[in-house]
Amino acid sequence: MRAHYFVALRLPFYNVLERDIARRIAAIAEAGHAVGLHFDASDPDVPDAAALERRLAEDAALFRTAFGFAPRSFSFHIPARAGTCSPPTPTRGC
Repeated sequence: MRAHYFVALRLPFYNVLERDIARRIAAIAEAGHAVGLHFDASDPDVPDAAALERRLAEDAALFRTAFGFAPRSFSFHIPARAGTCSPPTPTRGC
């Protein structure tokens, strides 16, 4: 059985560049599972669709550099905020 795993590069819960975390992510991919980006679209530095596309491209490039393979897909950390607010804010939300 194969699964999809999503890792965040910019959330404060873990650091994917720490040796132990990076080894775990590599092991997941080596076992044949898909590894993708878990992306926080509520980031105030991502106010619109163009900024979102740029940030996804930046994160995909960083991921590729760190792990030696491109992410297979991405998922939003807070899906309701992914393009439904103009723009989301910490106080207003969606």
